[in-house]
Amino acid sequence: MSFLWRFSSLWRRLIRKRQVEQELSEEVRFYLESLIERKIQRGMDPIKARRLSTIELGGADQIKERVREVSMGHRLETILQDVKYGARMMVKNPLFSVIAVMTLALGIGANTAIFSVVNALLIRPLPYKDPGRLVFISEVTPKRKENFVPGPHFLDWLEESKTLEQIAAYHGNELTLTGGGESEKLNGNRVSSEFFSMLGTVPALGRNFLQSEDVPNAQRVAIISHSLWESRFGSDHNIVGKSIVLDDEGYTVVGVLPADFRFSEPFDVYVPLALDSIQEHGNQQISVLNVIARLSPGVTIDQARTELDAIRGRHEVTKLSGTPFFDGPTRIDSLRDKLVGNTRGLLFILLGAVSLTLLIACANVANLLLSRGAARQKEFSIRTALGAGRFRLIRQMLTESVLLGISGGVVGLAIAFFLTKGLSIIAAADTFGDISRVTTIDIDTKVLGFTLLASIVTGVLFGLAPALRLSRPDVNDALKDGGHGSIVYGRRLRHALMITEVGLAIVLLVGAGLLIRSFANLLRVNPGYKPDHLLTLRVSLSDQRYQQRSQKEGFYNDILQRLSGLPGVQSIGAINHLPLSEYMIAGWLRVPGRPQVGNNNDRPPVPIGIVSPDYFRTIGIPLRSGRFFTDRDSSGSQRVIILSEAVAQSLFPDQDPLGQQIWAPGARDNAVVVGIVGDIRHKGLDQDISPQVYVPYRQFAPGSMMMVIRTTADPGTIATVARNQIAAVDKEAPVFEVRTMEDRLSTSVSPRRSNLLLLAVFAGLALVLATIGVYGVIAYVVTQRTHEIGIRMALGARGNDVTRMLIWQGMTVVTIGIVTGLGGAWMLTRVLKSLLFNVSTTDPLTFTGVAVVLTAVALLACYIPARRAARVDPMVALRCE
Repeated sequence: MSFLWRFSSLWRRLIRKRQVEQELSEEVRFYLESLIERKIQRGMDPIKARRLSTIELGGADQIKERVREVSMGHRLETILQDVKYGARMMVKNPLFSVIAVMTLALGIGANTAIFSVVNALLIRPLPYKDPGRLVFISEVTPKRKENFVPGPHFLDWLEESKTLEQIAAYHGNELTLTGGGESEKLNGNRVSSEFFSMLGTVPALGRNFLQSEDVPNAQRVAIISHSLWESRFGSDHNIVGKSIVLDDEGYTVVGVLPADFRFSEPFDVYVPLALDSIQEHGNQQISVLNVIARLSPGVTIDQARTELDAIRGRHEVTKLSGTPFFDGPTRIDSLRDKLVGNTRGLLFILLGAVSLTLLIACANVANLLLSRGAARQKEFSIRTALGAGRFRLIRQMLTESVLLGISGGVVGLAIAFFLTKGLSIIAAADTFGDISRVTTIDIDTKVLGFTLLASIVTGVLFGLAPALRLSRPDVNDALKDGGHGSIVYGRRLRHALMITEVGLAIVLLVGAGLLIRSFANLLRVNPGYKPDHLLTLRVSLSDQRYQQRSQKEGFYNDILQRLSGLPGVQSIGAINHLPLSEYMIAGWLRVPGRPQVGNNNDRPPVPIGIVSPDYFRTIGIPLRSGRFFTDRDSSGSQRVIILSEAVAQSLFPDQDPLGQQIWAPGARDNAVVVGIVGDIRHKGLDQDISPQVYVPYRQFAPGSMMMVIRTTADPGTIATVARNQIAAVDKEAPVFEVRTMEDRLSTSVSPRRSNLLLLAVFAGLALVLATIGVYGVIAYVVTQRTHEIGIRMALGARGNDVTRMLIWQGMTVVTIGIVTGLGGAWMLTRVLKSLLFNVSTTDPLTFTGVAVVLTAVALLACYIPARRAARVDPMVALRCE
C-alpha cells in the first residue's frame, strides 16, 4: 500500500507538471501570435511579420526564459493566494487568532528581550576603535585572587614590547572637587597618555592628554566626563582651559569626553598617571595598575604573552632586591572576555529558559491548530477529492502558521520593548557584570532580524506537525454527515504535545525552585553584624589641609561627639572600610620570634580595620574575649590590636591569643592583642568569612572614615542633620555614600535577586501556558466525545464516573510529562550550579515540591472541563450526532 501511495503521488505531480508546461506553451504561443497580428495590422506581409516576430521574441533561449518567467509568476501568484486565504482564515476565526497570537507574542517577546541582552553584551562590538585587538593584561598568583600589574613591569612593556601596538594603564582613586559649590567626592581615574587614543576616543571638547603631561612634576591637567560637565559646570562650552581644584590642588581642564563614552566604571574625572620610572624600578614605590593594550596586526595572544613574560623576566633578574615582586604568570584576555567575566553562563541560562518557554507556547498553538483542524476536515477532504496534493495542503497550512508566527512576532516586539527597559534597569544593578556598563541594552537591527527569524521559524515549528497530520484526511469519513465528530482527531500527537509542555514546564519550575531555595538560604546567613537601624556615611579629609595625624584625630573626635548627641542616635562608630565595601588597608602579619614561611606572594594580605572605640557595639560585632578599644588607646600608649576569630585561630591555634604580640604594617613597634571579636562576611553573604584585624583610629588616623550611626527610629531621617553637623566642623570635607546598612546589604544580593526574578518569571509563564495547554486538551476531548458521554450517561453512568474517567485519562498523560520533565531537570539543572548557594542541583525537596505543585494545577485543569462534561444533559449529548 505504501508503494502504491508513493507511485500515485508521483504520478499526480508529473501530470501537474505537464499541465503547467502546456499552459506556459499556450501563453508563449499566444504572445507570438499577438506580435504577428500587430505587424499585419500595420500592413506588413504575413510571412515577413512571422519571421520578424520570431526574431523579436528571441528564439528558443528567450522562449525558455519566458517560460521560466511565467512559471515564477505562477508560483508567486499561488503563494500570494495562500497568504490571502490564510489572512481571511485569521479574520474569520478572531478568537482563535487572538489566543494563538498572544500565546506566541509572550514567547517571542521574552526571547527577543533576552536576545537584546545577549546581543548587547556578547555580539555587538565594543564601542572602541578596532575592538577585536583590544586585550586586558594582568598577573596572577595562584594563591591570591588579585589581578593587577606592577608599575615596573608596565614601564618595561611600554618601552620594549613589539607585539603590542599600543599599551595603556589606569588606576582608579577618589578625588575631592572643591570650589564653586559644595565639596564633591569624584570617582577619579589616573590613566597613561595612550589611554584614550588607544580606545579611539576623541573628546567632545578640547583634546586628549599629551605624552609630556604623563611624567612626574608635569603641569596638572584633567579631562572630565560629559555627565560631570553637565551637572557641575552647567555645560559650559568654555570649560577647556579653566582651572578646577582636586584634592586641594589646581588642575587645568583640557578636555570633555563625549556623552556616549563608556568604560568598565563610571569615572567622573581623568588625570595623568605620571609614573616615576626611577622610583618604580628602584622599588621605592610600586604602583598597582590595570593594563589594557592593542595587539599588533597578525599577533596572537600567545605570542604577546611569551614576549611579555620574557621582558618581565629580564626586569626581575636586574632589580635591586632578590625576591621577585610578583612571580605569577602573565594573563592576557580579550577585553570583551574580561568585561563579560562569568556573565556568559548566566546569559546562556536565561536564553535557554526563554527558549523552553517559546517551545511550550509552540506546543500550545500546535494543539490549537489540531483543534481547529478537526473542524476543517471536510474542507481538506473536499480539496483532496478535487485533486489537491498533500504538498499543496501542507504549504497552505504552513503559510497560515507563518502568518500567525509573524503576527505574534509583531505583538511580541512591542512586549519586548517594555521588557528590554526592565532588563536595562536590572543591568544597572550589576546583574550582568562590567560589560553592561560599556554597552547599552536596546533593540537594534540585529534584534529585529532575530525577531523576524524567530517568528518564521516558530510558525514552521508549531505548524509542521499539525500540517503533516491534517494533510492526510480520511475523505470517506470526513464527507459523511456528522463524520467530523465521530473520532478523537490526532490523539497521539495531541498527547505528545501535552507531555512536551508539562515536561518543559517542570524543567523551568525546578530551576526557579532551586534559585528560590538558594536565595532563602542566603537571607538566613548571619553576616556577623546587625544591619538594622544603621545609617552609614563616608567623610574624606584633604591631605593638604590635614597633614598631621593629630589634625585628623581631632576632626574625627569632634564629629563623633557632635553626631552622638543628635536626637534618636543610640550609638556611633567609625571604620576605614565598612563591610560590603572595598578594603582600604591590608597587609601581612608577623608573630615576633616565629620564622616566616614562604614570601608574601604565597598568601593573601589580611585587611586592617581602623576603628573608633564604639564601632563594635554600634554595628553589632560581638566580643568573644578580652576587651574593646577605649579612649586610652591613643597615639602615646602601647600599640594594641583586636583579632577576628579566624585570624586568632590561624595565628595562635594552640595558645591564648590575649596578650600575644603581633607586628602589623604601618606600626613602629609590635601591637598587643587585647580582644577577640566575631567573624564577619565582609565581601557578601555568599562569600566566605573574612579574616580581619582592627586597630584604634587614635593610633592610625586615616584620611577617610565611614561613620556608622545606630538610631532608635528610621535612620534615613537623620541624614540631613548629620551632614549639617559635619559641615559645621569643616564645610569643605565631602560627605558621600550616605546609605542605610540594610540598603547596602540588599544591594549586595541584588544580582542573585535579579537572577531569581528573571527565571521565576519565565517559569511562571511556562506554568500558565502548560496549564492552559492541559485544560485545552481535556476540553477538546470532552467536546469530541460529547456523543459518547451522552450514550454512557443514558446507559446509567453517573456524573462522577465520567469525571473520574476524564481526569484519569488526562492525569495519566500529565504524569508521563512530569516524570519526563523531572528526568530532564535532573540532567539540565547542573548548569545552575554557579548560581546556587547551599543547595544541591538535585535537591529532593525542590524536585518533590515542583512535582506536587504541577500535579495539583494540572488536576484542577483536568477537573474543570471534566466536571462540565458530567453535567451535560444526555438528550442534548445524543442529539450532537
